[in-house]
Amino acid sequence: MEEVLDQLLHEVSCSKHAQIHQACTEARDLLENQAGLLGSPPHELRALCLRALQLALETRQSKMVALAVSGFFKLLRDTQFHSGYEEDDETVWLPCQLLSTMQSLPLHSEDTQVELLKVLLNMCCVSGITISGQVVTQVVGVCGLAYGRGGGALRTAAQSAASQAIAHLIKQLKEESEEQEKILINKCREGKEESYDERTDDDDTEYIAPAYDEIVPVINLIADKLVEANKYQEDKKGPEVPALFLLECTNTLLSQLSHPENLAHLHKPSESMSSSVLTEI
Repeated sequence: MEEVLDQLLHEVSCSKHAQIHQACTEARDLLENQAGLLGSPPHELRALCLRALQLALETRQSKMVALAVSGFFKLLRDTQFHSGYEEDDETVWLPCQLLSTMQSLPLHSEDTQVELLKVLLNMCCVSGITISGQVVTQVVGVCGLAYGRGGGALRTAAQSAASQAIAHLIKQLKEESEEQEKILINKCREGKEESYDERTDDDDTEYIAPAYDEIVPVINLIADKLVEANKYQEDKKGPEVPALFLLECTNTLLSQLSHPENLAHLHKPSESMSSSVLTEI
C-alpha cells in the first residue's frame, strides 16, 4: 500500500490536488508509524487509505484511476487491513467501506467499471472478510445497475461479482452454523442441555434463526427488483436491473442452499447426532 501511496504523491501536485496529497500523506505517515499501527484498529487504517484511493479514483484520470484500483487489490491482500472481529457498526466493516469508496463507479468508462467489479469479486473471495445480508444486497444492487447499462464484459463482471457475494454469504453462514452446532454438542456433553426429545420448537427456532435472518434481505431485494422488472417489461428502455441478472442471482442462491453440506448446517442437528451425543453422556 505504501508503494501505491508514494506513486500517487508523485503524480499529484500540492496546489492542484491538495486533498489527495494530504490524504496520501496522512495515510503514509500512519503506515510508517509502528506505534500508530499497533494503536489503530484496522477500520481506521482502512479509512485513511481508502480516502486517498477514493479521491484518486474520482479524478477519472487514467494514471490515478489505475493506481486507485491497484490500491484496492493491495488492501484486500494485506492482512493488516483485516479485522479479527468486526465492530457493531456495520458501516466500518471492510466491505461497506470499500463500497462507499466506489460510489463514482457509474461515471467511469466500461473498462474501469469492469476492474472495479473485479475488486468486489475478489473481496467476496477472501475468507477472512466478513459480510452480511445487507452487504450482499448492496453488492447485488451495484452489480445489477452495472449489468443493466453495460456491454458483454461489464455484464459478465457484474454477474460474477454478485453471484460470488451470495455464495460467500452462504459459505459464511454454514461456518457460523457449524460453530453453533459445536456449542450445542458441547452443552449436551456437559449435561447442561436437556435431551433432544425434550427440546422445544422454540429451541430449534432459536438455533436456526440467525442463519436465515441473514438471507432474508437478499431474497427481499431480488423479489422486489423482479417485480419492478415485470412492471417495465413493455418499456423499451427496460428496467434498471434486468430480470435475467436477478434470475441468475436467484439460481446461485438456491443452488448454494441446495448443497447437502450447506443445508446440513442451516437446519437443526439430526436426531441421530443428538442421540449419539446423549449416549456419550
